[in-house]
Amino acid sequence: MDQYQHLCRIAGKTWGINKNIRRLLYKTVRGRTLCHGAAAWGHNMTSRLQKKLDSIQRLFLLYITGAYGTTPTAALQVVPGLQPLHLQIQQEAIYARVARARSSSNFFTVIFSPTDYESKSSGIHINPPPNFLLHNQISFAENHVDSGVKAIYTDGSKTDEGTGSAYCILENYGIIASWQGKLDGSNSVFQAEILAIRMAIEAVYYLHRPIKIWTDSLSSLMAILKPKSHHSIVREIQTILLSHKHIHLRWLKAHASYLGNECSDQLAKEAITKGKPFLLPKPLSYLKAEISFSRKNMIAKYITYTIPKTRKKYIIPTLQKLRDINYTFNDMNELQKDGKTEYRSNVIDLFSYLMRNEIADSQPLPGFHTFLQEILDANIPIGWIVNKNVKELILLSQADPKRRDQSSPSTLNESKPKKLTIAERLQTFSNPETSPEPEKEARKKTLSDPESSPTIQLKQWTNWEEAKMLLKTLPISWEKWKN
Repeated sequence: MDQYQHLCRIAGKTWGINKNIRRLLYKTVRGRTLCHGAAAWGHNMTSRLQKKLDSIQRLFLLYITGAYGTTPTAALQVVPGLQPLHLQIQQEAIYARVARARSSSNFFTVIFSPTDYESKSSGIHINPPPNFLLHNQISFAENHVDSGVKAIYTDGSKTDEGTGSAYCILENYGIIASWQGKLDGSNSVFQAEILAIRMAIEAVYYLHRPIKIWTDSLSSLMAILKPKSHHSIVREIQTILLSHKHIHLRWLKAHASYLGNECSDQLAKEAITKGKPFLLPKPLSYLKAEISFSRKNMIAKYITYTIPKTRKKYIIPTLQKLRDINYTFNDMNELQKDGKTEYRSNVIDLFSYLMRNEIADSQPLPGFHTFLQEILDANIPIGWIVNKNVKELILLSQADPKRRDQSSPSTLNESKPKKLTIAERLQTFSNPETSPEPEKEARKKTLSDPESSPTIQLKQWTNWEEAKMLLKTLPISWEKWKN
């Protein structure tokens, strides 16, 4: 509470430091303070503790966003892009349990096994430490010259298709031997680089004459020089080098037209698809990415927080139908259409807005037209939509006749007059013989029966006031329509 009061002294809703700086202060100071010791107490999260953490986080979210005190906590978490505090604590607790305690753990329906991820080795494995003398075998300053002398070149590569590792032995400007390893897409470039060095050392350690292994991975050589490295493959390389003094590691600049480096780079890229499968544990950095919410899981979770309980049954079928039309989002969870991002179309905020009973006179959210069009393209019944303003605008749009006829099979057998669209009603409004009662009954049925709802092809959006003014021109009274 003291930290919150100190922050309030340096900024207000309309004055003081920038909101982005407030958000940064929360994430780096207060957020880390609240997560202290999460590995010990954050795994078994009770509902009472969740509510307590939400109440603490809410104060800072109001301070960051400058929103009204009546704003829902879920909306405050969505706008600045800060996930609920108890979920962040659970993620840190799971990472500590899997990576450090080496025990299985689950996050919702996902089970994380420690055997799938690399382990950190601790302590000094070279005793005594003064015997760790690798500086004479590793150099960063030697200039490389293509002289035709026998040498080994290593490289690693990672693309969207996977990860590859390779080395080649050159002599007299020709490749006399090579190796290619195909790694899993979850493996990192560092793992590919260090594996290539390890396999190259195994290929020449039995020789009794000096030989040089060239690599363009500076991080790999720096890791080999560290006596307290936690990486298991690095420790194996250190042990072999200390017992085989004739092997020397050298660094060269990448993509500098060196023949050996270009050959190894090409082999590493080919190894992604043609190499021999090689199994390596996933890096711990990948564990963090897996524990973090995937984009779709995050959407589903936040929607659960923001919509009423009576409407949660519509989450799963709606999301499933959206998946069927291959909707895409960028890193900010904004909807992308034809490769272009719709301005401020955060799907979490838009979906929550769609499923809430919003009756205030306000402009549609930016990007809402495109998002709702995607939902309607998936043939999601309009009755699933709770927002009254959205329903009113949909009913003012032109319906698809084919979909309308299929959704009302009973009308095919009855000799009832053809239902008119809103545009047709407005054109024939001056005709006193036209009766609005059939349309009125059809509108009530559309609002009450989700399965009989038509698929809508939306026109350009307008504001709510203009929509209501248009409705007031119809024979149906506005108050009866609204109810």
